[in-house]
Amino acid sequence: MVLADPGALPFGVTGGVFAVPRPGYVRLITADPRPPADRDEPVTPAGFRRVVDAALGRHLEIAEFRWLTRFGDGARLAERLRHGRILLAGDAAHVHPPAGAVGVSAAVDDAVNLGWKLALTVHGQAPDGLLETYHTERHAAGTALLRATRAQAALAAREGREDEDLAPVRELLAHLATSEDTAGPLAETVTAVGTRYPAPGSSGHPWDGRMVPDVPPAGEGLLPLPARTGGGVLLVDGEEEPAAAAPWADRVAVARTRPGALPGIGAVLVRPDGHAAWTGTPGDGALREALARWFGPPGPGEFSGARPNAGAAG
Repeated sequence: MVLADPGALPFGVTGGVFAVPRPGYVRLITADPRPPADRDEPVTPAGFRRVVDAALGRHLEIAEFRWLTRFGDGARLAERLRHGRILLAGDAAHVHPPAGAVGVSAAVDDAVNLGWKLALTVHGQAPDGLLETYHTERHAAGTALLRATRAQAALAAREGREDEDLAPVRELLAHLATSEDTAGPLAETVTAVGTRYPAPGSSGHPWDGRMVPDVPPAGEGLLPLPARTGGGVLLVDGEEEPAAAAPWADRVAVARTRPGALPGIGAVLVRPDGHAAWTGTPGDGALREALARWFGPPGPGEFSGARPNAGAAG
């Protein structure tokens, strides 16, 4: 909506109203102390003005309404994300309070996690049990997501005794959010970007199972991205030899990084969804086991991605 005075509400929570300024408009979120019995009843401009003014304790002049809706704090997770040929993702798999604004991101994570596994399955290249890992990985992620969003929704309560009881919790979280050692992990939890999947046979590196951060390439150009190649990517330290991965060249591209860019390891096997499936030494037999575990049996082909930094740039 558009405020008559764009500076009337700063970013953040003021008197129970959460304001998120955008170019040319502002998004306002607040709780309705007297919600209608019919949750599908449309929100009216007059009703919204009443609730906002009551929360602020003053009148806020709203010049234009662009979109009005209501949402609840329901939290549900499907018992199974896969049942035979039936697969659930996004809102069909989980619903939760909008705290943290992670709904779309979670749906995309579901889709990307599932997409490459379905592709390998359709092409007859999937190893046994690969499709089932969609349920195990994303159901666990969904459980963590609901826990985080429900906690945020509870902390947002501002009425009576509940608010007083939760005040010490808010103070503790405020401290954790500003501490150098805990701010990062807390932010990753709230935004659901800290999801870690199982990475059997890995070295125990901090990247195991997590989204792989940007690493500098060897020479010119950019490293191939899993999202662009459609398959996996084996990132290899510039001084290491990746020959063990050659039989999977039709499913996994290879890219050399700048020497020393992979601290404590020599290679990272990146899944098509960007998570590290394995970390370790390229010549180790564990790499071949990881390739077979995630990308199926080896093929007869040679390295299609042997040129440094071959593949699509991003």
